Amino acid sequence: MHINNFSWFPMYPGDYLSKTHSLTTEEHGAYLLLLMHLYSSDGTLEFSPKMICKLTGLSRYKLPKFMPVFNRYFENNGKIFWSDRVLEQIEATNSKNEKNSQKASIAARKRWGLDPGTGKKKK
Repeated sequence: MHINNFSWFPMYPGDYLSKTHSLTTEEHGAYLLLLMHLYSSDGTLEFSPKMICKLTGLSRYKLPKFMPVFNRYFENNGKIFWSDRVLEQIEATNSKNEKNSQKASIAARKRWGLDPGTGKKKK
């Protein structure tokens, strides 16, 4: 599992509240904890009752009541779970970071009189 360096994730209160208005406080907490764990990983996590309980703090007795909520907001294939929106955001952010890094590298090479392509001193 690749760990992302996400110290934040986008939160749009209007979108969130319009899609989660029927959740209980406990369900909001469990959902947000799962989102945070997904953003801190490669966007996928192990799908098992034990893992979901561990990540959310829910007891194994409360998990069956939470699973309809889980299934509404997350996809799974029986082995891992994910959120399409989280995966899209991670991909977009990683792509933007890579482009910015490349631009910064080229600018630094130009600043120090290095060939932008090779990074070697210009003659």
